[in-house]
Amino acid sequence: MGEIILRVPKKYQCELNGVIRVNQEAEVILRKLSDETGLSVRTIASEIIIQGEKLIKIED
Repeated sequence: MGEIILRVPKKYQCELNGVIRVNQEAEVILRKLSDETGLSVRTIASEIIIQGEKLIKIED
């Protein structure tokens, strides 16, 4: 399986309060997956992030 690459030019400080905003393309995909599975968008996004972590390679 491929990997997801995040290019990080500098240290990035991030604070989450349990809410993230996605772009329009990601929202369409999340809604489609929700319609197809009956799962909530929150559940789908959380699982994608949790399972996808193993596919991420961070480059400086």
